[in-house]
Amino acid sequence: MLFDLHLRAYRALKPLQWPLSRVIRIRRPTMFVGPGSARRLCTSLGQFGHRRVMIITDAMLVQLGLVAPLRDALVAQGADVAVHDAITPDPTWPVLQAGHQAVMAHRSDALLAVGGGSVIDAAKVIGAMAVTGKTPAQLVGRLKVRRPMLPLYAIGVFISFTLSQYGMVRHWLRLRESGWRTSALINAIGAMLTAVVFIVIIARAVLRKFYNIAHPQ
Repeated sequence: MLFDLHLRAYRALKPLQWPLSRVIRIRRPTMFVGPGSARRLCTSLGQFGHRRVMIITDAMLVQLGLVAPLRDALVAQGADVAVHDAITPDPTWPVLQAGHQAVMAHRSDALLAVGGGSVIDAAKVIGAMAVTGKTPAQLVGRLKVRRPMLPLYAIGVFISFTLSQYGMVRHWLRLRESGWRTSALINAIGAMLTAVVFIVIIARAVLRKFYNIAHPQ
């Protein structure tokens, strides 16, 4: 009954979002693009006043050495940084609960998600758990978080998106649950598209590097 009332209220207020956004100023998220944008974000976190930052990521990115430079950049800003690298593709409730425990133990005042969709989505839920004290099951539905979230920042890593999609293809091929062919096809297409984007980004970076060497300013 309570959920139905929440749902009706949400649907009643949804048409008012656009006109209210013209009157009430809504802060837009800060975005960084281009070479060095990840380090610029880490510098900005220090300028925003965050002093206890939890980096949420997966073990593979840590092993590849992609997280260490970000941690060093945050430490250089005077932040106390902890790394939680136990996020898995399509994280389960125990994975989210472990992340929540890590955030509470560190007393983090900001979260930095580094990875693909699973990592970023997990960071959202972990942040909601941190401010509400609710379990993942209690957060299912609308209007479940009624207080400000922990500030969340994200650095997307395309290779993580690709590996996540590839992992789901293997999942469907192994379990062969109802509708597995359609799901496997969708995830396979996602893996190919993100792989192409990743290759294009790497190729542009390499070409830019060679161009700068050949045409020093």
